[in-house]
Amino acid sequence: MKIFLIRDGKRFKLSTPFEGSDHAVVDGEACPHCKANPFKVVGSGKHITDDDRAYQAEGYCLACKKHVGIIRAEPSTLFGLHEDEAMLHGRCRVY
Repeated sequence: MKIFLIRDGKRFKLSTPFEGSDHAVVDGEACPHCKANPFKVVGSGKHITDDDRAYQAEGYCLACKKHVGIIRAEPSTLFGLHEDEAMLHGRCRVY
């Protein structure tokens, strides 16, 4: 899965410190507000994007709690995220 922070039209790569982490780290950047480095971000309000290919959420700095952009997570999907979620929650599909 690819994860990015989108701010002012630029995409900054995010990495997670470990599987299941509650935050991500903006690689090579500091918070534009509090200058925290490492720049840790958390998301709020996750939803599926209109193109059905990614999740998006509002991104906030873990240190100062200020809005820093949009977090976009792009997992691998064949049929789109709505269909993937439906399959994971018990709906069978016959082809």
